[in-house]
Amino acid sequence: MSDPMDKVTKLAGQVIGKVNEFAESEQVKGAVDSAKEKFDEVANSEQVQGAVSTAREKLDEVSKNENVQGAMNTAKVKFGEIADKLSGNGSSGGK
Repeated sequence: MSDPMDKVTKLAGQVIGKVNEFAESEQVKGAVDSAKEKFDEVANSEQVQGAVSTAREKLDEVSKNENVQGAMNTAKVKFGEIADKLSGNGSSGGK
């Protein structure tokens, strides 16, 4: 009688073999190539490029906003205070 681990190892090897066969099949490769082409078409479309450009501009505007910068500074100070408390230092380097 063979060891249960030998049976598990053999079964795992068979599963891995079947998965590899499936992944290497022409149908799967064709589907992956087709999906890549479609993704590239979408990513390169003028509408997507315009949307990405607009999103970058808006993100840049938001990041330069005084309220956002103030909130970021406050958050940094608070995180510093929390880090100090957790590390046992007791005082914040941000104060």
